[in-house]
Amino acid sequence: MKKTAAIAVIMSMTMALTACTNLNPSTYSKDKDSDSNAHAYIASTTTDTSVVAANPEGTDAPENDPGAEVTPVTDDSWKEIYADYLENHMDEIFGDDNDEWQYSWTWGFIYVNDDKIPELVLSSGYEAGGNVILTIVNGQVDFIYTRRLGFYYDESGNVLVNSDGHMGVYFDYVYTIGDNGFEFLASGDYYDIYDDENGYTGEMEYYLGEQKVSEAEYYDVIESYIPVEERLYWADGSTYDSVINYLKGNVYAGYREAYKEVADEWLGTDNVYLALIESDKAPSYLVLDNNNWMYIYYFQDGMAFRGEDFYLSESSNIFFYPETGVAESFYKSSYDMGLTYYIYSSNMGSSHFSYAGRSGKLDEEGNLLKDENGYIFEYTVNGAKVSEMEYAEYLDQYQGDCVEIKVPGAEDSKVEFLTPEEMSDYLSR
Repeated sequence: MKKTAAIAVIMSMTMALTACTNLNPSTYSKDKDSDSNAHAYIASTTTDTSVVAANPEGTDAPENDPGAEVTPVTDDSWKEIYADYLENHMDEIFGDDNDEWQYSWTWGFIYVNDDKIPELVLSSGYEAGGNVILTIVNGQVDFIYTRRLGFYYDESGNVLVNSDGHMGVYFDYVYTIGDNGFEFLASGDYYDIYDDENGYTGEMEYYLGEQKVSEAEYYDVIESYIPVEERLYWADGSTYDSVINYLKGNVYAGYREAYKEVADEWLGTDNVYLALIESDKAPSYLVLDNNNWMYIYYFQDGMAFRGEDFYLSESSNIFFYPETGVAESFYKSSYDMGLTYYIYSSNMGSSHFSYAGRSGKLDEEGNLLKDENGYIFEYTVNGAKVSEMEYAEYLDQYQGDCVEIKVPGAEDSKVEFLTPEEMSDYLSR
């Protein structure tokens, strides 16, 4: 590994279907000013941390005193409420039997309703463990425990859907946040029909509540809450230490100090490498590779939060867009000429994603077939069928300066990785 006091990031290829404008080749000074407002550039997120904590009207006047002076509430009291709950009341969720929940789960914030107070997501990381989602209403914490991991939401639209399934049993549970916390709006379940003699029949039965309905009726109701193409899916979270330090105000003035702490955690560890992505017109990011598992850290509100994790091999890569905080990975399938883009964005400890796909059918000789309308490919956005133009427009929003990230040591890598010792030394200068 070549030592250097500056890291150059160069992008030199254009990706099919999604244009990728190269970053200007440059070398970044070790004296670069700290970018303490990096979070302001992260796309599709809510960064306003002012809150409405005193009462539903958004003032700190007593509800029953119309003559009292009214002043807006703009403090961070929601952070204190969450911190207190995490440190003193989690036995309401986990009981006394699980004393490792802080470190075996991942953590992050999302915005379900529009009260400017984020919801806090705790994810077990495995299907049977599910997630816990906390919210604050009138200064009190309420929570739901999701059935399995899958859920999606409409940011600030006040709808969240727990949607998942296992072994032929599937469900969609729809929630909103009301005056007293989470409220149940609707439930849907559908099942693979099983015949004792022949096994699964390939047909499904659909229910809304206790009422049996057709497939079309089922999806008309469920999709009326959040259109498929507008769904935002939870992907992953940060660490407990990052989130609790953020809530308690134990933060850094600049990204270099925050990223140095990350590098220092890995001092003396083999097969761990880090790269710093810096530019004059975008936030600065830290990339960490731990034996082919790769994480992108981002600096927001004084904390280094861990973003989405990727499993990379020598033949795979990530296209990362520093100006928006979007990391785009794609997977091809020769089985049906499929191509799917998974588009990840991070905010306040959370990673979430949407996706776009293009697929075509093959004949026995491997040739692409046309459908009844003469089209070769079918295009989707978050599972909803769209036109070729809508598909292209969806991907176009991620065009711009980008960085191609490959595993450390890749032959044509454009990003230089350092050891934890080298990175810690560099960030100390």
